[in-house]
Amino acid sequence: MEETVQLMKKQLFWSRLTGVLFACVTVLLVIALILFGSFMRRAGDLVAKADEIAAKLDSTASQLEDVDWESVGKNLETISNDLSAVDWIGLTDDIGKMATEAENSLQIAQKAITDLDIETLNEAITELRDVIRPLANFVNRFSN
Repeated sequence: MEETVQLMKKQLFWSRLTGVLFACVTVLLVIALILFGSFMRRAGDLVAKADEIAAKLDSTASQLEDVDWESVGKNLETISNDLSAVDWIGLTDDIGKMATEAENSLQIAQKAITDLDIETLNEAITELRDVIRPLANFVNRFSN
């Protein structure tokens, strides 16, 4: 009888160990399935993005096929020749001269503004108003 109890204890131990291991394997399997599902979702997103990029590349490739590359080359050659024909040194000299002339003009204008006699200008405006007023009254009499 003692041997039977010992055997049953061993069997109970191994049964419990098997149950615990089965539970651990089940938990690990569930975690693996969750991770696999997440991976598959991301993989699906990547595939969708790859398809979108491939469609854009196809569209770009078809547009590039429609380009008249000979005409583009000729236009680039014409632009290059036109840029080569520009007198860059003369252009920079002209810009420098224009800047100097503008600076001189600004200095003259500044001097004229600072030399302006405001009192004399106000007197001239007052005298002009005094002269114009009778003339305006005369014209108003005949226009009514």
